[in-house]
Amino acid sequence: MYKVFINNIPVILQSGGENLPQGEWPLLLTFPSDKEANNAIIDLMDGKTDLPIVISHNSTDDQMLEIAFSGFKRIDAAGGLVLDNSGKLLLIFRNEKWDLPKGKIDKGEAPDAAAVREVMEECGIEGHSITQALPSTWHCYEHKGNRVLKKTYWYIMQHPGNVLLTPQLEEGITKVEWRSLNDLEDVMKNTYPSVIDCIKALIAVQSH
Repeated sequence: MYKVFINNIPVILQSGGENLPQGEWPLLLTFPSDKEANNAIIDLMDGKTDLPIVISHNSTDDQMLEIAFSGFKRIDAAGGLVLDNSGKLLLIFRNEKWDLPKGKIDKGEAPDAAAVREVMEECGIEGHSITQALPSTWHCYEHKGNRVLKKTYWYIMQHPGNVLLTPQLEEGITKVEWRSLNDLEDVMKNTYPSVIDCIKALIAVQSH
């Protein structure tokens, strides 16, 4: 199954044999044609609808991703959920929203190496190391007339903390701070759905 956010609205792609996701899904496309699936995605991108979509299909999830998002440019990114020794999470404030440090993977660069580099560049820290991978997230946007499908690889990282944090101002980051996982109510109200999914995945890992 894939979950792709378009304008902060989820699109679920899943094989026909799987159970439908819980909750209300106003638009359910069961075994649509390739064109119907792609058109539903384009309508959501263009703001012609704001309904969450479930696309149920017989092909594999990877095949359906190619079908539904045909014509989209693919970009890969990577980022980190960095915890200090007290268990606080490293957050950035970018473009008036709370976010996690992440960025585009350079050509020939491994996702985990890119994630470590992006955290260093956006937050001004060093010495952080990966402890575990988390599920990737997907979202779409338009850039210079192109429709883009972005996959972001996520990793839990560890850092001692107690260092000067330096936001990368040229990337629109105005604040970087450590926050307790019990003090994220304002963050969850002013961030992206994919970031919420990442934080929930982190909390689930930490609770075990």
